[in-house]
This record gives sequence, structure tokens and C-alpha cells, in this order.
Amino acid sequence: MQGFTNLEDRMLGPEGLDALSGALASVRAVGAEVRSSIAAGLPHGDFAHAEKILAAVDAAEQILLNSANLKGA
Repeated sequence: MQGFTNLEDRMLGPEGLDALSGALASVRAVGAEVRSSIAAGLPHGDFAHAEKILAAVDAAEQILLNSANLKGA
């Protein structure tokens, strides 16, 4: 079975759970970095961008945690 992206291919393969865990870790690291920057104080324009990045991080987590991706779990 082939996916639409390299990540999906890896997630569908024998190392699927490791690929999923790695992708989640990467997404969560981005979120943590952005939250840290917000906590340190950002200019108004940068804050607006940070909010958009956090929304994308949340969406990515929801997609990755979709039960269809947890076949190997």
C-alpha cells in the first residue's frame, strides 16, 4: 500500500508506529518552541504569526492522532 507522501508511506510500513511517534514529536517540538517564544514576549506582528503556527500544530496533531493512523498501535 502506498500513501500520498513519504511520511504516509512510512506510517503505513512496518515502522509505522515509530514514524508516527517521530512526526508527533517534531510537531510538538515546534509547538513548544512557539509557546516559549510567546511566553518570552513577542511583538504584535510576530504574535499573530505565532497564533497561526499554533493552530497549524494543533491541526497536525489531530491529523496524526486520527485513529486511521494508529493501525500499528
